[in-house]
Amino acid sequence: MAKPKLPSAIRFWIAATGFEHAAEAAYAKLRSPGYIGFVNVPVVFLYARSIELALKACVRQHTSDPKIFERKLGHRIDRILSEADRLGISEDLALTAEHRKTISAIGKDYSDKWYEYPEHFWRARPKIEDLKSAANILLPKVQIYVDPKKAKTANMLCARANVGAEHRHGSLLNVRKIFP
Repeated sequence: MAKPKLPSAIRFWIAATGFEHAAEAAYAKLRSPGYIGFVNVPVVFLYARSIELALKACVRQHTSDPKIFERKLGHRIDRILSEADRLGISEDLALTAEHRKTISAIGKDYSDKWYEYPEHFWRARPKIEDLKSAANILLPKVQIYVDPKKAKTANMLCARANVGAEHRHGSLLNVRKIFP
């Protein structure tokens, strides 16, 4: 099976937004009264994935070389953030020193896929609220950075596709027609 093509910046942003919405839903469950469960590891993973993809959207604006993403960056959030710094775009993203510290703290565990396949409970204990805050600040900034007009159109399509508590399910079908 052939490796998929490198997504466009707007597609990275759309995927990042989906992971952020899933993280928000899981976070709400985690903080709901009386909840006892293990959704905290998936919450960290979902926020981390949304941050990874959002940062990749910014980097993708500057390069179409898939080797940079495959060999240099991979799933290393800290490397992707460093690449954003190198390209001079990280200032536009409004991440605080605390956000950067939180992102760096989860970087190795995230790239090692610990949050997908935990060996034991909490290899490192990230501050979920700091990760949530980083994602919530980053995604709107990335939306403006990658392509404000297309991102606004994608948001409108997603909003039309939503019904009640549904979170953007099915809306990617419409988005694919606009962003092949």
